[in-house]
Amino acid sequence: MKEKLLNSYAFKTLLHGYKNIFCYTGRESKRAFGFFIIINSILFIIAIILGALLTRAIEFLGTIVCWAILAGYFLSTLSFNVRRLHDAGYSGKWCLLCLFAPVIVWIVSLNLESTPGSNQYGEEPK
Repeated sequence: MKEKLLNSYAFKTLLHGYKNIFCYTGRESKRAFGFFIIINSILFIIAIILGALLTRAIEFLGTIVCWAILAGYFLSTLSFNVRRLHDAGYSGKWCLLCLFAPVIVWIVSLNLESTPGSNQYGEEPK
């Protein structure tokens, strides 16, 4: 069971997202972006709940944990979204809208069609 989970596409996509947390070049497929957003958001909600419980027990430590979780979630989602926009042929600067309406930007990114073949941002993702 554990081996099946570790070899799953969803787990590999999540791991890929966190390995490339500071990578803003290249492209990501629509499928990978969808998996990453869903799984990362579920893990974020669980982690924030646990962080809030920790804050009730140890206020300062819980607050630091919550901020670290938020930073990791924001940076990984931002970099994945930039690469997704690159796949559709758009500049990653459009992700600045994530500061105001992140869910809308994610929905738009999920609905953008990929540029077939290579584009100015790299080769087509597999």
